[in-house]
Amino acid sequence: CAAWAVRARSVAVAISSCWQPPIGAKGADQLKVDIQVKLEKDGSVKQAEIADRQRYGSDVLYRAAANSARRAVLDCQPLPLPPEKYQFWKEFIFGFDPKFM
Repeated sequence: CAAWAVRARSVAVAISSCWQPPIGAKGADQLKVDIQVKLEKDGSVKQAEIADRQRYGSDVLYRAAANSARRAVLDCQPLPLPPEKYQFWKEFIFGFDPKFM
């Protein structure tokens, strides 16, 4: 549905504007981070978890990027989503990729 694509893009723009990825570190442009997001009906974040816990525990640069990505989700709430479509967006994975943000 075109309306959903527009809405998803507005959420991506909102979250991306809050993200401050690590700058200047070697390989920072390659750091892709997935955040598992669970929301309340009003768009507030119930839970934001870093998907790759193994890499988080072993890679210092990834940990910095992942913490920054999680913080962006939390800082940008409530997300601009329609309450009447809650069943469609209550849980999703948001992918942070410096190449596209």
